[in-house]
Amino acid sequence: MLEPEVRQALSHPLRRQILRALHGSSAQTTGELRELVPVESLGALHYHVLVLEQAGVIEGSDLWNNVDAPTRSYVADVASDAAVASLLKATKQLDDVS
Repeated sequence: MLEPEVRQALSHPLRRQILRALHGSSAQTTGELRELVPVESLGALHYHVLVLEQAGVIEGSDLWNNVDAPTRSYVADVASDAAVASLLKATKQLDDVS
């Protein structure tokens, strides 16, 4: 059974697509995620990533690039959870149509 915060975070199709993009891959920045998921704006992507991070579905960490500016990268935190995996599988076809 999913915690209410996780269930709420995964209620949006774009958030599930973000989680699928992160599942089984190395850490991704929002720029890299933008290439993998259909999103209208980088601001919208940042919002949905923040919702997932606050719910504990993904985990972010700061990376430092060569100009000493932080870049945040994200990894899936609960994608191996059986309930989350089941939800992602059950909604994949619906999310791909959206």
